[in-house]
Amino acid sequence: MAVSVLTTFATPFYIKSSDAAYRTIVRVLPQAILDSIDRRAQAEAKESSPSSKLWMGYIKRWAVKVGLIVLAAIASVEVLNAIAGPLLARFAPDFVAGYAIAGISILITSAFVSNLFHSVRSGRRNEFSVLWIKSRRNHLPLLALALFSTLVSIAAIVYIVHASNIGHTVWPYLFAVLASVLLARSKSVHSSFLRIETRFIRNLNENIIAERRESLSDEEHVHWVEKHLYVTRVETSRMLQAKPRPLSPESMLKIVGQSTLPGESQHSAGFLFGMAHGLDLIAIERDGRRIAGDTLARLSKPDLLRRIGDAEDPLCVREGDVLTFVGTEDEVDSYLQHLLKDNVIDEDKALGESLEDYLASSPSSPDITCFSFVIEAKSAFVGRTIANIDFKSAYGSLVVAIEHNLLLRMKPSRNTRLAAGDRIWLIGESGLAGNLINAADAEVIDRGTPEGVVAQTDGPLGQGDR
Repeated sequence: MAVSVLTTFATPFYIKSSDAAYRTIVRVLPQAILDSIDRRAQAEAKESSPSSKLWMGYIKRWAVKVGLIVLAAIASVEVLNAIAGPLLARFAPDFVAGYAIAGISILITSAFVSNLFHSVRSGRRNEFSVLWIKSRRNHLPLLALALFSTLVSIAAIVYIVHASNIGHTVWPYLFAVLASVLLARSKSVHSSFLRIETRFIRNLNENIIAERRESLSDEEHVHWVEKHLYVTRVETSRMLQAKPRPLSPESMLKIVGQSTLPGESQHSAGFLFGMAHGLDLIAIERDGRRIAGDTLARLSKPDLLRRIGDAEDPLCVREGDVLTFVGTEDEVDSYLQHLLKDNVIDEDKALGESLEDYLASSPSSPDITCFSFVIEAKSAFVGRTIANIDFKSAYGSLVVAIEHNLLLRMKPSRNTRLAAGDRIWLIGESGLAGNLINAADAEVIDRGTPEGVVAQTDGPLGQGDR
């Protein structure tokens, strides 16, 4: 109490005399100490600046990508030489085996080179472009990093040719470098790399996500999914011009299943509607307003594809419609890359944003919400699979994530069985969320074996409707 009283009365005096005290300290301290304080303050301000953070992030990702190129080149050629080399030597001359090993290794390495040099990433301008535009002082270090990246990539290809024992003249080296450049510039190669990277990172990050989950507060935990799901909005005019209308339901289903009918183009409907990339269509906007929100929320993917391909159906996608898809960041990346490859959208339109930002900023998003709840021990959902509950048709909601034993899985399979204590995240119409939560809270007196729980395999649409 005494300290509190003293500080209460002394604080106004401290504030009043602070300027005089500062001037006195500056006058008394040696200039060397003052200069040291100024340098430290400037360094701290520089480290906390947005430009500095952008540079740090860019350098980290650049170093990882360059390291992966070196690792891919060494690992691929050495593993192939050790395993495939002896096998090929039995059936083909040494030079044929060498060229085969070099070709496969160059293809693998070029995918990583493509990831390093690709100009558009995550549906937004990459960090290189941002830093280049931000300041002229960034030009020289950025060019130096780009030059070093190029030299490392060339060195990796040269190493592959040398290790494959085909570099007896200069021509194999030149052809290998040229082939690597062409492959690295290929959007198909980059898109394939994104698909593989998506699967790899999804598996790798599960344990990391679980560790981070333990450090989050309850509120941060609930909103984590909204921050890590991404939304992209695509205008359909150029898409529909890429293929004559109307599209038959059979054609839509086959293309989404990544197969085509005779005479059909692979690039149209499947990648147009995003289903082949694991994305989910959550909204169709026509003339500035959402249409058939409740109907769209309850349609399974096969029914949805049939209806948007039926020219007589009100849900048939027309020129000028805006389609809103949701998925993981890498799924959105892969989809946008295919649209860019097919020249369906321009680079400045290949945009994605987090679900959290979309819900906060989109003028039509208030009808859509992302919500979660914990499945209690007596819930009617315990022991049932996502497919058996049929969240889409029964409740108009899409399952986007589930947490089981602190392990969070994005976009879970429809065969995932729910257990007591699981937290489940869904996207759906705002008015339907309450009905679903009430159904989840319904108590089951005699559960036994849940009726209708059967093993269902995913059809040609990937994971199916969750």
